[in-house]
Amino acid sequence: MFRPPLRIFISSPGDVGLEREICSRVIERLQGKFGAHFELQPVRWENQAVRATSTFQPQIVPPSQTDIVVCVLWSRLGTPLPEEFQRPDGSRYGSGTEWEFEEALRAHQEHGTPDLLVYRRTQAPLISIHDDKQYAERRTQYQALEAFVHKWFFNEDGTFKAAFKGYETVDAFERLLEADLQQLLLERLSRQAGTRPGLEPPPPHWPGSPFRGLNAFELEHAKVFCGRTRAIGDICEGLVRRADAGCPFLLIFGMSGCGKSSLARAGVLATLTRPGVVEGAGLWRRCQFRPSDAAANLCQGLAAAIVADGALAELRTAGVDAAQLGTMLAEAPQHVAVPLGMALRRAAEDGAGQSPPPEPGTPRLIVVVDQLEELFTLAAVTDEQRRQFVRALGALARGGVWVLATMRSDFYHRCAELSELAALKEGAGQYDLLPPTFDEIDQMITYPARAAGLCFERDPRTE
Repeated sequence: MFRPPLRIFISSPGDVGLEREICSRVIERLQGKFGAHFELQPVRWENQAVRATSTFQPQIVPPSQTDIVVCVLWSRLGTPLPEEFQRPDGSRYGSGTEWEFEEALRAHQEHGTPDLLVYRRTQAPLISIHDDKQYAERRTQYQALEAFVHKWFFNEDGTFKAAFKGYETVDAFERLLEADLQQLLLERLSRQAGTRPGLEPPPPHWPGSPFRGLNAFELEHAKVFCGRTRAIGDICEGLVRRADAGCPFLLIFGMSGCGKSSLARAGVLATLTRPGVVEGAGLWRRCQFRPSDAAANLCQGLAAAIVADGALAELRTAGVDAAQLGTMLAEAPQHVAVPLGMALRRAAEDGAGQSPPPEPGTPRLIVVVDQLEELFTLAAVTDEQRRQFVRALGALARGGVWVLATMRSDFYHRCAELSELAALKEGAGQYDLLPPTFDEIDQMITYPARAAGLCFERDPRTE
């Protein structure tokens, strides 16, 4: 059966990369719900084949040729466009986001399409104070965004002349966007059918059961790991703040069985390493390690995980094997940043010839250390090995490696036995994972079920 395509343009500057990823996931979920009626097509420049012979805007589908435009704003408007992008009066656009918004608005005023949804984050923006030039640029950008918002959405007396929705956290944005897009899709179906339609059972797009039982969700289960958007956003942004402070280390605490491992793997790791989520990050390499994975020595076990295929095997090409890296982590961890940096640059150079090439930006390595409480529960781990391992984690983080760890909250007091660990997790270096809310539990059940094509029985008395 023919399903008409419905294109949804995502317009946003680089400071809302996490929201851009949420947009794609919401559209994917709605595809599962409305798949019998529409073929939903997200339009993002990251998904287009952009050539180096031109700028972005001429190579992507313009907003005016799409059906729905979602504009997400937070702390800035973006970079100026080339001179060839001008308004009818000859003035230049301040940024690509400004052009996309005005192009969509003008098309809607002239033809009644696309529908235009605008959201703005109300949280205080992440502005670094460590770099004077960057701070000044961000201030200028924020002022430009304020001027844009007041121009298009407010009258001179402060009253609204156009509607937009504010949100504070990324999970609130997810709920707003899904509800708004669903309403627009239902309205389109109503116009086509003449009445409010009933949705057909969604076709499955996840093979087998989407529920893991007592097993942790792994990276490959990210599409059916649902209900933890707020925690994912908090941790991703926490790591960004820690990176800005020079030590991207974060330790997740939570009670046994609350989902720390799943959150770290299928949630944070799967999201953080997506293109555009972390501004300025290019190629990502990732490594997962658990203390009990080490046969005898923790630093050697961590080194083996780092140089493994799929992590940073370029170290072996450069002549640094697991044994050498393990010795360095244990005895001279302050020197490990040099070979890791060289291997990451080599990986980025090798990836430049691939299709598609990695995102432009700094290549990064993230290390996930799961169940860190095993430092204290494994009988074979000596006090000296604990100190060496934590010292190595600190050196990795201070050397530019992003380190995300998990620990059972009943071992919180044991952190005081290791002064380096206490210092690493101090302040913003720790995150308490709370039990899921009622709404989050609902998402954990219904979203994966929808992905597997499952339906829930309804009580007609409640409809």
